[in-house]
Amino acid sequence: MMDLFDGKTIACYTECPAFVSNTMPPVLTFSSVSPVGGNGNLKGCVAGVKPADYIVAVYIKVGGQWWVKPYSASRKIPIDEHGCWVVDITTGGSDANATEIAAFLLPAAYDPPNIVGAGTLPAGLVGDAVAKVLVKR
Repeated sequence: MMDLFDGKTIACYTECPAFVSNTMPPVLTFSSVSPVGGNGNLKGCVAGVKPADYIVAVYIKVGGQWWVKPYSASRKIPIDEHGCWVVDITTGGSDANATEIAAFLLPAAYDPPNIVGAGTLPAGLVGDAVAKVLVKR
């Protein structure tokens, strides 16, 4: 995980191939996370699901409050056919100083909540996700 926090990118196509498996549960991972103060895109990948059937929702915690990324109107992050996804998490204010980043793998029809300055993430979001990942930086 230190490589991610040092700004190194892990090749999604070789490290996290997307495939459907009857024995593998859904998996959501980060493949590139900028360090605090950095403005690089957040990158990740999924496995164990058919990418076209799912989306990713991402939230960052800045100053003790959670914010949806990249924007309120763009809460569904698509997953490409290889299982990779990318999102700009530094779209305003102090975003580069986020101390936590959370991502949720959700069915494509799901409407992720529009979180703008909330103290906590909704329990429904956490419970509805088929996979999730959280990092503190």
